[in-house]
Amino acid sequence: MVYPENMQANLERMRGLVFSQNLLLDLIRKGRTRGEAYRAVQAAGARVWDDGVSFREAALADPSIREVLSEKEIDAAISLERSLRNVDRVFERIGIEEAALAR
Repeated sequence: MVYPENMQANLERMRGLVFSQNLLLDLIRKGRTRGEAYRAVQAAGARVWDDGVSFREAALADPSIREVLSEKEIDAAISLERSLRNVDRVFERIGIEEAALAR
C-alpha cells in the first residue's frame, strides 16, 4: 500500500537531505572534485541538523556551492520531480503496472 501523505511527511522531516546525492553529482559535473563536492554537501547537511534550516537554505548559503551552482541549479538538484522522472520507466521494466500500485 502506498500512502502519499506519509511519504510527503517523511520527505519534509528530512528537510531536503534526501537530495544530497543530486547536489553532489551536479557539483562534480560542474568541475568540482568528488572530495570538494562531498565536503560542501556534508557541510550543508550538517547545517540542516545543527541549525534546523532546510537543505536548500544551507546550500544557498554555502559559498563553495554558490560559486559553482546558481539558485536555479540548486533548486533543480533538490527537485522531487527530478528524482522521480524515471519512475514510470522503472516500473514498466520490472513489470509493475499503475493499476497494481493503486491496490
